Amino acid sequence: MLTRIGAGCNKGCFDVTEATLAVFGRLGFPPDQAAHLSLQALWTLVSLVGSEPGAPQPGLGADDQAEKERSRRATFLSPAPARYPRLIAAAPALTRCEEPDAFYGLGLEVFLAGVARLAESQPARWKTCRRTPVYITCSLFRLSDSRGGSTCVPFGGFSWSPQ
Repeated sequence: MLTRIGAGCNKGCFDVTEATLAVFGRLGFPPDQAAHLSLQALWTLVSLVGSEPGAPQPGLGADDQAEKERSRRATFLSPAPARYPRLIAAAPALTRCEEPDAFYGLGLEVFLAGVARLAESQPARWKTCRRTPVYITCSLFRLSDSRGGSTCVPFGGFSWSPQ
C-alpha cells in the first residue's frame, strides 16, 4: 500500500499497512508474501468499488446516470439470445447492483478463500498462531483466529479485525 502512496502517507496509512501485514503474518505468510498479499487486498477492494455495476459516476446527474445504465443494458441485451443466453440473463446484474452487500461480500469471500487456501500450505516456521486454528470469514472483512482479542483498523467502509 505504501508503494503507491509514497511520501503522502500518514499515520492512518501506516496503521492500515501494519494491520494487514500483521494479519497475513499471523496466518503464516513470510514478510515478502504478507507485503504482496497486502497490496492484493488493497487492489481487490479498489477493484470491487470501481466495478460495482451501476454505481454513480462523478459528474453525472441522475438522468445521465440512468441513461448510461439503460444504454449498457441494451448493449448486453442486443446479441442473439440463442448464442448468448447467459449474457442476456445476466444483463440486469451486469448493469445495476441491486444487493451491494452481496456483491462486496462475494468479492471478499473469493479473495479470503484464496488467502485461506494459501495459508494452509505455509511452513510452520512463519506461523505465529502456534497450533491455533486460523479461521477466515467474511462479514464484510473479518479475519480471525481462535485466540480472541481484537484490534480494528478502519479502511474506507470496511474494518480489518484481526482477533
